[in-house]
Amino acid sequence: MSRMKNRNPGSYYSLSHWKYPAILALSLSAINFLSTLPFRDSIVTANLFGAWFIASSFLVLMWYVNLALSNRLQRKNTQSFWRIFITVGINLFFLAVFVFIAYLIMSSVLERNFSIERIVVQSIKSALGIATMIFFQYVFSNQNRVQMLQLQNEKLKSENTRVQYEMLLRQVHPHFLFNSLSVLHSMADSNQPETGNYILSLSGLFREILDIGDKETRTLREELAFTENYLNLMRYRFEDAFSVDIRTIPLEENRLLPVFSLHLLVENCFRHNAVSKSNLLRIEIVQQSTEELIVRNNRVPKEPEAVLSGFGLSGITERYRLLGVENGLVVIENDTEFVASLKLLPCENSDC
Repeated sequence: MSRMKNRNPGSYYSLSHWKYPAILALSLSAINFLSTLPFRDSIVTANLFGAWFIASSFLVLMWYVNLALSNRLQRKNTQSFWRIFITVGINLFFLAVFVFIAYLIMSSVLERNFSIERIVVQSIKSALGIATMIFFQYVFSNQNRVQMLQLQNEKLKSENTRVQYEMLLRQVHPHFLFNSLSVLHSMADSNQPETGNYILSLSGLFREILDIGDKETRTLREELAFTENYLNLMRYRFEDAFSVDIRTIPLEENRLLPVFSLHLLVENCFRHNAVSKSNLLRIEIVQQSTEELIVRNNRVPKEPEAVLSGFGLSGITERYRLLGVENGLVVIENDTEFVASLKLLPCENSDC
């Protein structure tokens, strides 16, 4: 099995770390003051470092204000228009307060009044400084998002490989293999004409498990075909001891499911119930809508048995979560029936 690559956490930009806003604020303020230095008189130049410190501190403050604001609006799923409107409004408010306080401080220190024109120019420069800080914050945030998606994709591929491994282990489980070969032996001895079909179904099942590759999802149509192949094997084993009712919306069979999710639910029907002609197992696979697939079976209690691994329903839920889908699997059960609901995902390309 392939292992997921380890990623150094230090490769992410921690937007709350002080060094990023500090370096940007000091640099932007320095560029501003150095560009106007030849035009400043000696009094202003003597207080250059004080003004530089005030401007830098303000830009650092605005970095954290916008960071907190962005996180809050994102958690509330605020629409883009209102997000921009609120961000601009709050930044203008802080800018107005800063210009007023800076004007009072500089006026008292330098003991002189500044013209309206100069105040407007400095306000515009401060606004450009804030815009630059927000731009870099946006760039760093997008870089983090890209790296998080890459890490999530790596984890999803690793989980998919584990699914293939677990699926193979399940099918090569001694009981399954023994029963399959026993059925094959009896069919061969009696020269039943369906022996060839049984072998093809069995080999097709193993081949598809091995050939699934690195797919995370596949269409409902493909999941149904794989599951029906598995059901064919179960018919050779249990004959008429179970029934299956499959009802789907043909035009919507291109909706997506995590690989093997439908098969796992159907397999659980056989593993956790006593299947016999006296206790008929009834399985229903129904596409309720374009977004939901229901797998339902009656409960036929059996003696508890050892489980191969803890993988199963929790594995399906985890793969939905890695695909960014919450509540992808919903289970409702009582003493008489077991019902599982799978969320069908939209197809995002023309290959579906």
